[in-house]
Amino acid sequence: MDEFSGTQQVSLRTMARRMNVAVSTVSRALAGDPRISSERAAEIRDLADRLGYRPRPLRRRRANAIALIIASQKEGVADDLYQQLVTLHVEQASSEFQNHVHVEFVLRHGAAAYPSVLRENRVDGVILAGHPSVELCQRVREEGIPVVVLNDTVRRTGCTSVITDFVPGTSEAVCRLVELGHWSIGFVASRREYPSVGLRLEAYQRVLADCGLDAEDTLVVEGFGGGVAAGREGVRELLRREPPPTAIVFTNDWMAIGGMNELMRQGYRVPEDMSLVGHDNVSLCDELEPALTSVDGGVEELTKMGVELLQEQIEGHSDAPVQERVPGRLVWRDSCTQARRQEL
Repeated sequence: MDEFSGTQQVSLRTMARRMNVAVSTVSRALAGDPRISSERAAEIRDLADRLGYRPRPLRRRRANAIALIIASQKEGVADDLYQQLVTLHVEQASSEFQNHVHVEFVLRHGAAAYPSVLRENRVDGVILAGHPSVELCQRVREEGIPVVVLNDTVRRTGCTSVITDFVPGTSEAVCRLVELGHWSIGFVASRREYPSVGLRLEAYQRVLADCGLDAEDTLVVEGFGGGVAAGREGVRELLRREPPPTAIVFTNDWMAIGGMNELMRQGYRVPEDMSLVGHDNVSLCDELEPALTSVDGGVEELTKMGVELLQEQIEGHSDAPVQERVPGRLVWRDSCTQARRQEL
């Protein structure tokens, strides 16, 4: 009997780590997929026996399809490139399990009907993203459908969730700005009630407080949405402060791009007059002039883990909600430099 048997819950990911293979390889081996060599399949089945892995019987006939439901500002339309990337990576990760993905964008705020993809298509599980309503999360769970929520928390949704841990990357960004002499750092947020945004804001405020700097909300502006126009509006609001900050952190790159455009329109130079930091590290960050410093949210790893967690539920492993995190990392570029001292 293996040391883990009977002492902790065994999952597909547990076995994949022990065998140093992909979760999809373990899943295929246990399902008797002929694409897995007989030798490797035997090793995986042997490990499953030693660990005491016993998936529960399937509750329904498999459809080999999942639903990706993304909450957005406009029904049927992605908010930004980030949501399009989430869609792409979910589809790629799901293909490893031979699952088709039905994608639907639903309204984030206001009354919304139950997603048609769930009413009209038989799916094995659901991935929710874009800060969906608690009501939608609860209804999917009540339907008995396996579900995972991306960039969210079990506490809010009641469902298995995966979130990017932005705290280390955001903290490092703010620390480096302080080291460069930026003692007045603004923060432009979409909505702090979004769990991933809340993590970034908390990290920003904690570092400022630790450095003995103003960590109150006087330099925090929020509620403008999450796109380019929101970044412009947020910068206009911060420039009304007296004196204005010398650096600004944005909760996503599109807001940072809008902020950069507004600063240049008003005659500010980036980074000479204002250093900027975004979040998510979209591919456009490298193409900007100057290139945008950003905290990478690991969207590919986030979605891959979400799909794997969903597959474990689909295959009858676990119903108990779990919280998982993927690490964020700072990517330092040319949009940040030494603070220019303001004249007294």
